Amino acid sequence: MKKTIILLIGLLSIIASQAQAMGEMADFTLLETGEFVVAGNESEKSVVIPFEGKSAEEIYQTLMTNAALVVNNPERQLSGVENSVVKVNITQHLLTDVTMMLPLSCTGTMYYEFQIKDGRVKVNAPYVGRPCHYGTSDKICYFDSVVKRYFKKGKLKEKKAEEFNSLIAKTNLIINTILGLQPTDNTENDW
Repeated sequence: MKKTIILLIGLLSIIASQAQAMGEMADFTLLETGEFVVAGNESEKSVVIPFEGKSAEEIYQTLMTNAALVVNNPERQLSGVENSVVKVNITQHLLTDVTMMLPLSCTGTMYYEFQIKDGRVKVNAPYVGRPCHYGTSDKICYFDSVVKRYFKKGKLKEKKAEEFNSLIAKTNLIINTILGLQPTDNTENDW
């Protein structure tokens, strides 16, 4: 148990030092309108992450490798222009909507885009494609409408805050994992 804890602490310190060396992590937030923007600057829709000393080719390979570990079906969920752009789409539970007193899962596809140049990556704000669906049914929901129901008079409802903030945290975790600033689930490389 002690060895595992020491190993985890060591791994986290390496990741933290790599993140510091590479600059800040991507940090987006979600507005009442259903749009993702850079946290702390609602007018910005993208953030640039430096990759000091890395070529566009090296960055592209890193992002594609990390993205393949995040998605279930890389052939269908990843696309890109070699050494220039990486696009990822993930269909997932977004938020819970209450319709006719029944809680229903609003499921949709989140799109992520990373533009690559030598030494840096521009991360565009993720967005949710239209339309979304309630769970696996054919019944359509619209993400922006569901998000609006999480607010009252411009303030996030206290009862809805946990799920809302969880979606934001999950979105940022996916982005930073693809960038290589967060550990992937496949940390066991001893094969």
